[in-house]
Amino acid sequence: EALNTTGEPLTAVETFKPRVIRAEGHHRYEGSESRKLMSDVEAFLDRFDTAPTRQSATAELLIPFALAETGSRLSKRLSEQRRFLITRYDELSDLQARREFVRQLAYGATVMNQAWRPESTSASVLAPFADSEARLCLAVLRAANHQIVLAPLARFFGLYRAGEINEDQVRTALRTMTAFFALWRGAFGGTQNIDTTYRQLMSVGNSSAQVRPFARRPHLETFDKAWRLDAAALQRYFKAVLEDKGIARRGAWSSKASETPVYSHSKPLTRFLLLAATHDTVPDPEAPGLAMRGTNGVLPLLSYDRWTEDGTLSIEHVAPQTRSSEWESDLYADDELVHRLGNLVLIPVGENAGLSNLGWATKRASYQVMSATSPDAAGKAKEAAVSAGIQIPSAILNGGTYRPVAAAVAQFDSNWNVDIITRRSLRLAELAWDRLAPWLGLPG
Repeated sequence: EALNTTGEPLTAVETFKPRVIRAEGHHRYEGSESRKLMSDVEAFLDRFDTAPTRQSATAELLIPFALAETGSRLSKRLSEQRRFLITRYDELSDLQARREFVRQLAYGATVMNQAWRPESTSASVLAPFADSEARLCLAVLRAANHQIVLAPLARFFGLYRAGEINEDQVRTALRTMTAFFALWRGAFGGTQNIDTTYRQLMSVGNSSAQVRPFARRPHLETFDKAWRLDAAALQRYFKAVLEDKGIARRGAWSSKASETPVYSHSKPLTRFLLLAATHDTVPDPEAPGLAMRGTNGVLPLLSYDRWTEDGTLSIEHVAPQTRSSEWESDLYADDELVHRLGNLVLIPVGENAGLSNLGWATKRASYQVMSATSPDAAGKAKEAAVSAGIQIPSAILNGGTYRPVAAAVAQFDSNWNVDIITRRSLRLAELAWDRLAPWLGLPG
C-alpha cells in the first residue's frame, strides 16, 4: 500500500504522477508540458485538505475521466483507480500520446475546478460556461447530483480548448444535457437508468441515430481519428432515446409528466421544471388558475441569478403535504397527487415559511397580495382579506415586493380540488416542454 508521510493511502493521482515524471524524464519534467497539465489536476485536488475528502474528490474526478477517455465504468475502489491510470498510460505507444492522456485528465480537472465546483457562487468560471443560462444549467445539474454529465462535458470542453469547436457548441451540449435530464426525470420521476443511457453514449453510441461513441478512445486498437463529436450528434442521440421511450413528442411527454409526483423524487428537478414552466407566463383569462405563455421578458425566471439570488423562489405546496380538515378529502385519496406539478407554486422563501399549512382561502388571499401589480391593487387585496376575516401572514403583508409567480393560481376562485391540480399539471408540463424541448433540438 502506497502511503503518505502521515500513514494515509496515497490517491490514485498521487501514485500516477511518478509514472508521468518517469515518462518525461526526471531532469526534463519541470519544464515539460506534462508538469503544467498535472498542475491543473492538482489545483483541483489541493482544495481538499483531509485524506478522506481528497480521496473522494479524486474519485469524483477519475470516474467521469475514465468514462470520457475509454467509455469504461470505474468504481470508487482506490486499487481500481490506480490500476486504470497506470495501465492505460503504459499502454500508450509514445510520449505524445501519453501527454494527450494527461491533457484530457487536466481538462476534466479544470471543468471540475472552474465550472462544476467553483469555490463560490460569485467565482469566475470558464468562458463557455460564463453566461447566465450555462451557469443555471450547471447549478441545476449539480444540485441534483447529476455527475454523469461530467464525462461528455469534459469531452466538449477538451475539443473547445483544442480549437476544434467553439463556445456555442459547448453551451449547446450543456443545454441539451440539462433538457434531457429534466424531460427524462420529469416523465419518470426516478432516475430510470439515466446513467446507463450516458454510459452507452460514451462507450457504444447509437448506430440508428448515426452517433459513434463519445469516449475519446473507446477501443484503443481501433480508434477512429476521423470521428469528431458535436452538439448535433448529442441531440440526435438523446432524441433517439426519448423516441424509444415514446416521450419525444409534446403530448406524450406532457401527459406522462403531468401524472408524475415529481416533488417526491427530486426537489432541484421540481424547482427547475417550475421555473421553466412559469418563465415568461401570464394568467390565462380563459382558464382561471392556469398560466399561458406571455411575451418575452414579462416574467424572466430561467437565469442563474433567479436560481441563487437572495429571497430565492422555493417550492410551495398549495394543498399542504399534511392532510387537514380545511382541504377537500379527495386531495389526499391518492398520496402522490399533492406532489404533482399542478399542486406546486414558486414562492419566495420568507413568504413560503408563513404560508405552510394554512387553508386555501388564506393562501389564495396571500397569492393575490403578492401578485398585485401596484400598491393600490395590493392594498385592495389586503382590505378584501380583512373584510372576509382572513389573516394574511405578516411576512406577506409587509413584503411590498411584486411577486407574480403565483398570479395564475391567485385567480382560481373555487375550492382547490383534484380537477384544478390535474388540469394545471398538464398545462405546466406543456409549458415546461415548450421551454426545454428546443434546448434538445425538439419542437416546442
